Amino acid sequence: MGEVILHSSSWEKGGEPARQKHLEAVIEGAGLEVDKTELPEPPAELNENLTPQHVTAYLAQIEEAKKMHGDWDELRASLQKNDIEIGKAAQAAILKLKNGAEVSYHLLRNREEAERLGKMKANEAVKEVGRIASKLTNEARRNVRPSDNASFEEVLAAGPYWGRSRDIRRALRRRR
Repeated sequence: MGEVILHSSSWEKGGEPARQKHLEAVIEGAGLEVDKTELPEPPAELNENLTPQHVTAYLAQIEEAKKMHGDWDELRASLQKNDIEIGKAAQAAILKLKNGAEVSYHLLRNREEAERLGKMKANEAVKEVGRIASKLTNEARRNVRPSDNASFEEVLAAGPYWGRSRDIRRALRRRR
């Protein structure tokens, strides 16, 4: 059976315990068991605008990345062995990214860049993480363009890329 974690948002000072008790009563009333173990609070630097959904999405990205990159665990162990830290602000920024796992893999493969990131101030590190993510996203987009003799449907399915309108016209001409 799956696990459900419920958090209620507190809009009233001191109201959180009452809302939590209500949630537990509703869950127990539905015949489900409430796990009352307390989850540790993340450090304040990481907690800013960071939600459990960010962490869950990042963990799913990591699983996919491990399948794509067989050397993931090896590189990670090597980085940890050499005590290379990127800083909490950069970690939080990576957790929030749609391509956070790819950014992590990039840093695992580029040790010097990870070391440089760890020596930056927090705001500079976050900006650098954004640059890396953007660069990786743009590189991935460049590889999306279908072949010159792709069908109309293949061109449409490829998504946006430079020269797409030209390829659509070509595919339509071939279709006639």
